[in-house]
Amino acid sequence: MRYIGGYDDGYKECSCFWGAKPGSLITELENTVSDFNGLHVLDLGCGEGQNAFYLADKGAKVTAIDVSGLALQNASIAENCKGVSFVKADARQFQIKQNEYDVIIAYGLYHCFSSVAEIEEVISRV
Repeated sequence: MRYIGGYDDGYKECSCFWGAKPGSLITELENTVSDFNGLHVLDLGCGEGQNAFYLADKGAKVTAIDVSGLALQNASIAENCKGVSFVKADARQFQIKQNEYDVIIAYGLYHCFSSVAEIEEVISRV
């Protein structure tokens, strides 16, 4: 399946398409969550995993999902994947159990969907 947003072309060209730094809202999250040690985090639409790696470095156990196999392939070549489990899945169908995660991130995900209904459906499950 070709990634809806067309990012696979970028993932093919560069193994660090989005860069290695976490998103600014992820670092801002530390103002709300002061200690990530032992927290279970779901990173929906993780791309190449820069946010997942950052939170794992802070002590979180991260499940990072993305629909793009190329993005996950790029993520898996990172030197330290400790604390991060990568899953190839579509956020629109990924099953989330109640109370399974302490923190759920959907950084830069919703603009990839084709309708407001898809966005609302994922938000309601999250």
